[in-house]
Amino acid sequence: MFALASNRRKIPLAVQLWTGLTAAAVGLSLLVSTVVSDARRRDTADQLRRGSHRAAEALAQRAAPLLDRGDQLRLAVLAASVADVSAARVLLVGKDGTVCLDTGLSLGGQRDRDGHPDLHRSSDW
Repeated sequence: MFALASNRRKIPLAVQLWTGLTAAAVGLSLLVSTVVSDARRRDTADQLRRGSHRAAEALAQRAAPLLDRGDQLRLAVLAASVADVSAARVLLVGKDGTVCLDTGLSLGGQRDRDGHPDLHRSSDW
């Protein structure tokens, strides 16, 4: 039995080292690409969040005087244009906390069984 084990051919050291280094390089490249793609995804999400925040602030600045005057027609036009440009649902909320305008409902949104706006099933989200 020992004679059979000693007759086997050994893999040369150079081949063993090359195989080990190749496996390590592939593993390292997979790790680095995973970390980089995760960082890119986080950066993209942060940029989208900041852009949404800036758009909401701009909309609030433009809608505030219209809300104060009660100009529903201009509010509706403003909200519809913002919803079209941003491909998002726009809710305009008054000072008292009530929803003054909801583009999800005015542009074909859905209502629940009781007739209330269903904010979670809108196709705009």
